[in-house]
Amino acid sequence: MRARLLATQAVGGTGASSASVALVEQWRASRQNDSQVSTDTPTASTQQLLAMTIHPLALSPDRESAALALSTPGSSTMSELLVLPAAGTPLHPAAHLTMFPLRTPEPMLAADGYDADWSPPKPFTRRMWAGGVIEWQPHNPLRVGQPATMTSRLLDAVAKRTGRGDAVFVSIEKRIENTAGEAMREQRSYVYLEHALPASGRASEPSARSSKRSASSDFHVTVHPTTMTLFRYSALTFNSHLIHYDQGYATDVEGYPGCLVHGPLTCTMLLDLFRRNAPGKTLTRFAYRAVSPVVVGQDMTLHGKWAVDGENKPYCELWATRADGAVAMKGTAEYTDAA
Repeated sequence: MRARLLATQAVGGTGASSASVALVEQWRASRQNDSQVSTDTPTASTQQLLAMTIHPLALSPDRESAALALSTPGSSTMSELLVLPAAGTPLHPAAHLTMFPLRTPEPMLAADGYDADWSPPKPFTRRMWAGGVIEWQPHNPLRVGQPATMTSRLLDAVAKRTGRGDAVFVSIEKRIENTAGEAMREQRSYVYLEHALPASGRASEPSARSSKRSASSDFHVTVHPTTMTLFRYSALTFNSHLIHYDQGYATDVEGYPGCLVHGPLTCTMLLDLFRRNAPGKTLTRFAYRAVSPVVVGQDMTLHGKWAVDGENKPYCELWATRADGAVAMKGTAEYTDAA
């Protein structure tokens, strides 16, 4: 069996300082038995808005041609985008990311606009989406109008040394159940960085050359996330992380050239690419890792490639590349064929 993609990996091989290790171990022990329970009911409206936000034509780099195609009388794509899914319709495989919003009053948010529910102690206050593993129960999908419950708990927290100093890698398990039992499970991984910028004053990242991928894809599509795309996805997910909409914060505090595309949005678009190119196939597992940030207003190409492992089990490689060719996210999707 091929090695499964790890959701959390650090850049560099040196260990974190003893002070960081001790701080994180103490915090992890204090949260080991904590859990959070949230309930939500996915609506047809939210699912339609998600579909409209991530549709490849809506994100086309050629905005003028896309507008013309959508406004043409009788456009099948426009008709598709305007339909509200009926009650009981299975959700998009990443639609759970629009559910269970953070019900946190603004004064209780972290300085970067995110929740602090699973944040380690200071100085690790700057959060990044690192990746994760999503597992679905094919015979029990989440459905429109069906109440669901999510239980979250801390899986692990480890201090590591990265190219941006000491960091804390936090893994959270999220189990989602509906009236028929477990529908899906997610291991979500975050990286928490120290507040201070690197000495260069600019956020470091893997070079385009070192993180490029040479393999060709079996299917792909190029999209162009804009500031409006990021606003819409932030609204759908009730995400107030400043790095996605506050240019001054993204550049002056985080040290990036501009606002960043959401990690979960890239993940959602990759799963949507699979769904559009895999009729009759149902996702069972997706393990992925964020490799490098994507700045808003740049093209991003989503790729998929069919493969078979050493035990002759089929899977699909999914990855996203930036305009400069660097890999932004990569993952492995496992699936079953419809009966």
